[in-house]
Amino acid sequence: MDFTDTPKKFQQLLWKESIQAVKDSIRFTSFETFRKHLQDSLPQNSSYTRKRYTSSILKWFFPTGDLNSLPSLVWRHYRDESILRDVMRYQYLSREPVIAEFIRQYLIPLKPGTKLPSSYFKDYVNKTFESPKKNRSNVFLLLFETLDLFGAIGISLSFRAFQSQKLL
Repeated sequence: MDFTDTPKKFQQLLWKESIQAVKDSIRFTSFETFRKHLQDSLPQNSSYTRKRYTSSILKWFFPTGDLNSLPSLVWRHYRDESILRDVMRYQYLSREPVIAEFIRQYLIPLKPGTKLPSSYFKDYVNKTFESPKKNRSNVFLLLFETLDLFGAIGISLSFRAFQSQKLL
């Protein structure tokens, strides 16, 4: 996969809200009704923010614009949150290639137990994003922690360890 045309941004993942959205989706027969429910049920105060977050959740987990997305079907048929999280992790990475590329280039080649330098995430963020915001590397690292990507690819790494070493 070629990532040269990848948008150089990503939005903070709303993991809990996304999981709940997938679970809620099986109660609906109309995608538009579901979209309205999702937008109305997000906890943010700003209607603009709820609309933007709804759009992101739909892009990540309902990319075809219908209620028969893979995560919804998994939840409908298995009702197993562990399987759902695995499927959603894959779905998210397939929709956010900047994150997937970091895993492919920088994490998968590492040997288990590799100690990462403090600049590992920050350097990638600065190199990848055209105008990185001050806390983007924090959001990037938190994203990996939220998705349990370190555990999923066999790297033992703690977000708290990074914080305590002032790596962020």
